[in-house]
Amino acid sequence: MKALPIGVDNFKSLILEKENNEHYYYVDKTTLIREVAVASGKVHLIPRPRRFGKSLNLDMIRQFMSIEADKSLFHGLKISEDQAFCKAFQGQYPVLYFDMKDINGQTFAEACNEFSDQIVYMMSLYYNFLKASPNLTQEDRNTCKLYADKEKWKDKDGKPVDSLPIDKLKASLKNLSLYLRKHYNKKVVVLIDEYDVPLNFAWANEKNDPGYYDNMVNLIRGTFSKLLKNNESLAFGVVTGCLRIARESIFTGMNNLIVWGYDNQFKQEYFGFTDSEVKAMLDYYGIPDFYETTKEWYDGFNFGGEDLYSPWDVLQYVQNCVEPRSSKKPQKFWANSSGNDILTELLQRSNPDIQKRYTKLMNGDTIEAEIMHEMTFRDLEDADNLWSLMLATGYLAVVSEEENESAILRAPNLEVRKLLGKHLKRWIKSTTGLNADRISSFCAAFPKGAIERIRELLAEILTGMIHLQDQRQSEERRESLYQGIVLGLLYYNWMPKSNMESGDGYCDISFEADNQVGVVIEMKDPGKDDLEKATASALDQIKTKHYTQELLNQGCAKIFMYGIACRFHSVSVVMEIYDALPVSSQSQTL
Repeated sequence: MKALPIGVDNFKSLILEKENNEHYYYVDKTTLIREVAVASGKVHLIPRPRRFGKSLNLDMIRQFMSIEADKSLFHGLKISEDQAFCKAFQGQYPVLYFDMKDINGQTFAEACNEFSDQIVYMMSLYYNFLKASPNLTQEDRNTCKLYADKEKWKDKDGKPVDSLPIDKLKASLKNLSLYLRKHYNKKVVVLIDEYDVPLNFAWANEKNDPGYYDNMVNLIRGTFSKLLKNNESLAFGVVTGCLRIARESIFTGMNNLIVWGYDNQFKQEYFGFTDSEVKAMLDYYGIPDFYETTKEWYDGFNFGGEDLYSPWDVLQYVQNCVEPRSSKKPQKFWANSSGNDILTELLQRSNPDIQKRYTKLMNGDTIEAEIMHEMTFRDLEDADNLWSLMLATGYLAVVSEEENESAILRAPNLEVRKLLGKHLKRWIKSTTGLNADRISSFCAAFPKGAIERIRELLAEILTGMIHLQDQRQSEERRESLYQGIVLGLLYYNWMPKSNMESGDGYCDISFEADNQVGVVIEMKDPGKDDLEKATASALDQIKTKHYTQELLNQGCAKIFMYGIACRFHSVSVVMEIYDALPVSSQSQTL
């Protein structure tokens, strides 16, 4: 049985190397090569979420196009069926591959050092033959030597420095493409991976190094402009990353740029696994019965109308299922592969409307939001652009496009919904100042009927989160704010649902706890009424509109019904217990 290529992003290793005496399992994406090579535009920008096979696909293109590549790697793969294309393109180009993921310094100076180190590494691959190439001028060879030898790097006073001057960095990749074209007398294929990583780190560290972000934008814009715009040495280029950075920020004046967005211009199955590919993999490993769970947890990403699975998740989960001693339970593999601190930061700056829509997404509902398909990291300073960030980074999928740049969005699958709850927990902890034990204690109080604990902790939480300006909002918005806070806290222990249809209306919050115990909560802002009257009204609404019905349908035998009213930092709680068998009720008020 073939080994699963978890974490393998080198195409040659995936095809040739063995693990436990077995070749790796490969989902064939080789026709992507033809897609980018014969398109009308010269430069392809392909933004996709992390862990969606971008690096592996770029390396695949390199191995196919490179003059020095092993053509046998593609024997039996889909692209080999197009013999005319293979004859015209395979092994015909010098390839310049630039990986930007390690340009992640805490300051701009550190990032320039890392950029320079990448240039040194790239030149080490070419220097032995470029320095003696008869097709290069002496000036060309001198520049090659400068790129290859850090001892020659000096500042204007002649002192050693750790990075090339900015003007030399901006020109470095174009110069390398020029030298390769001269040496081989062939145009160059340019592949750039993780182009937005340096910008991400620049934006994140701007406070510690003022000007870092603008300097990095200037450096990358200058580099890309020289390399990808009006470069006679360029055959075609492919640029990948997570975010689609605004054209005017990085790709100024590049009319040759083709963006693989969320439309139908290109086939989209190259990044991610299709349903048929997942079924074939499960069948190969003898675990077809795990299909429904795989789909529920890891499917639902949508690019250009193509429904796709997260490849990282599927590979990890299949590995988990074939291991004899594993639990076979789905896990948050994609979520645990790396974090996204920007999302938590935007949540911290959000308003009650954003928080309410965010909780709808956690419940599996859809929202409508305006989407900025192209953005800069400066745009992320506006919390209203949260949805655009979440779409770009894989937390949301497009259900349908609407007018005026808006879209109907949803969380792709169960794993992402749980991840949204994780980010909300981080936001709650950072905002309230409470530790995990205190928040868990608050959550655990609901299926126990511990209303004094609920009132005490919620009042403490509101003291840290609610400010006078919040009280100046409308009664409806204040009520949504309180509901959002309680819902977010409950996500620490449970999977609560918000505004779910039940009985004769829509319940604010409900969830099923352990041992057939359910909880229903109705939140109120008392307005001009007193707190106790508002809590009584909330509890009466639960009973008269039969909000317990959905939990009863799910098999809950005991349901705790809570009416909660909040005014600024004051909280009132009333509770009754509904017992399905036998029918009885108990009530408490605080």
